[in-house]
Amino acid sequence: MGRVQRILEQTGFAADRLEIEVTESALQETASGRPILERLKHLGATIAVDDFGAGYSSLSLLSRMPIDVIKVDRYFVSALGSDAGASAIVVAVLAMTRSLKFQVVAEGIETPAQLRELQALGCDRGQGYSFCKSLDHGAPLQLARNPVLAPFG
Repeated sequence: MGRVQRILEQTGFAADRLEIEVTESALQETASGRPILERLKHLGATIAVDDFGAGYSSLSLLSRMPIDVIKVDRYFVSALGSDAGASAIVVAVLAMTRSLKFQVVAEGIETPAQLRELQALGCDRGQGYSFCKSLDHGAPLQLARNPVLAPFG
């Protein structure tokens, strides 16, 4: 935690532009990590749960942890239109995130049909090849704008 604060101070990077991703499984294993996440939020960082739905989702953790964003696992996005169960889960996650006042990001959007369906369902943001292909390892980092994370609308 102190290391993150030092890096922010040394680089001048605004903490409110920093999003810390924690996997769903790591959240479950480290309930003791809540104070660390709370300190990061106090700095101004955003806390995101990555790959939501891929592990054993503990809904009670969502209400107790300082979370801002839920990132729906790409499996559910890729199954949209072909798996009614996956579609139902995406609808349920969207309803839950709205009531808990979280933002939601759909991961792995690769087709226009997936994008249209997610927009119709009211998803906030998405990322995937539909927006930008993977960048080369040597490509310069773009801090001003993340082309892979696109707001809908």
